[in-house]
Amino acid sequence: MFSDSVTITDNEFSRNSVGIYLMYSTGVEIIGNRLVRNRGPSGYGIGLKETDQFSVRSNLIVGNRSGVYIDGSPFTDAKPGEFTLNTLAYNDVGITFLPSARNNELTENNFIDNIDQVSVAGRGSLQANRFWKGERGNFWSDYTGYDQNRDGVGDFVHESQTLFENMLDREPSLRLFLFSPAQQAVEFVGRAIPAVRPEPKFVDEVPLMRPVPLPKAAPSVAGAGLVATSGGLLAAGCGLVFVGRRGMKGIGR
Repeated sequence: MFSDSVTITDNEFSRNSVGIYLMYSTGVEIIGNRLVRNRGPSGYGIGLKETDQFSVRSNLIVGNRSGVYIDGSPFTDAKPGEFTLNTLAYNDVGITFLPSARNNELTENNFIDNIDQVSVAGRGSLQANRFWKGERGNFWSDYTGYDQNRDGVGDFVHESQTLFENMLDREPSLRLFLFSPAQQAVEFVGRAIPAVRPEPKFVDEVPLMRPVPLPKAAPSVAGAGLVATSGGLLAAGCGLVFVGRRGMKGIGR
């Protein structure tokens, strides 16, 4: 709390209740860290509460209950909250926003196979946050578009618009029904009846077709095996994504 002008770099935070949690702080940089399997009652890899002028870059955030939790940050308009070149993979939720979170910019991050890529806790929207800058957005493993001109950017926007995710944001207890026939039934209704389909939680106008490189920070000796395993899973997941997309293009031709 009240930790201004702090840099946190090249650390490993694993198997804690929370990896890094900052409150009421200004001028913070979180760079090149590994936040893995923090799954306590809170289970955040990184938590930011009323933190200002911060930068979160090149971190590997894997297997947490929530990769990043953002509450009331940034709290002034001095500088947008910066999230770039991070890999968020296999978390229950990639990033959890509270409705009070505004003026954040997320670019060139990898969102890979999180159960819920981006969540809004409670009622609210993410319209005051941006998921792209210029011609660069983020990589989403669940993006279903294609890249006809092969410039590395999807030809269609990526948006989160599933009915079950929308219900889950409002009622977290529905997580009990994840991957069940009940979830499939809800999603079927959402596709079949446009009137009940929710508004998109967010839109990435220029989604990336390929993941950005993983952080190059060397893992500690104690966590080398864990991070190597995570890296292997990430590579395998990305490979499946590419194979699936290539197959879809072949079908289209």
